[in-house]
Amino acid sequence: MSDLEQGAFKTTFDPKMTIILGGNSTGKSSLIKSLYWVLGADPARVHESWPNLKVTGLLEFQVDGKTYFMLRHGSVFALFDEARVLMGSMQKVTSQLAPSLAKLLGINLVLPDRKGNPTTPTPAFFFLPFYVDQDVGWERPWQSFEGLKQFANYHRSIVSYHSGILPDEWYARRAELQLMTVEKGELQSQATVVERSALALRQSVTQDALSIDQEAYEAAILRLLAELKKLREKRARFAAALSDVIAQRTLLNDQFEVGRRALKELENDRE
Repeated sequence: MSDLEQGAFKTTFDPKMTIILGGNSTGKSSLIKSLYWVLGADPARVHESWPNLKVTGLLEFQVDGKTYFMLRHGSVFALFDEARVLMGSMQKVTSQLAPSLAKLLGINLVLPDRKGNPTTPTPAFFFLPFYVDQDVGWERPWQSFEGLKQFANYHRSIVSYHSGILPDEWYARRAELQLMTVEKGELQSQATVVERSALALRQSVTQDALSIDQEAYEAAILRLLAELKKLREKRARFAAALSDVIAQRTLLNDQFEVGRRALKELENDRE
């Protein structure tokens, strides 16, 4: 469906085989590409008018006898179940759409990204062996979709996985091994930083110890002792002043008590 053209096209595919016939520039390739596009696998080349048409695609498909719907509008994806209840809304292909679609399709493929982190690849890798783009794929094999450079040296893993040479469990264990390798590398980097910091600290302490000026050190001690003496004298003065204040307060309290008693006796005499 195109918002720009205010038009839509709908077709139904046979469960076993569908043959698409038509002349040049009648939309045969665009129809096939739109299927992958809705699922987040962007074809390497599309018709020049496609980006400006503001296309919205809706794909109905089945997995293990259950019906699902995938809706795509621009970079937004929405997955619905058979009752048309929203199962998830996604905008990020790698971190959101790919894991959700892989779980739904039962795809356990894991590839290391450019940093070596084990990652569920984008949907393009789910369909890569099964689609050859007539505009690009024949000239550059394994390049029928965009975004494939996100993962390096993926060809052998893709062939092994989709051909079933190795079981899914092998890929799960390999992903765990890759993750542990990455974590090991991070720990080694942290250990290297700690070792370098410790070495720098030891060298700094050694250099400081060797560069001590004994006369300056003794002079500093004398200055500190002099300041300490002044502080002690000041504390003694404060203590003496405090003692005088306490004595005066005691005297005033005693005088107040004498006056209070005298006043009470006068009041008793009047009665």
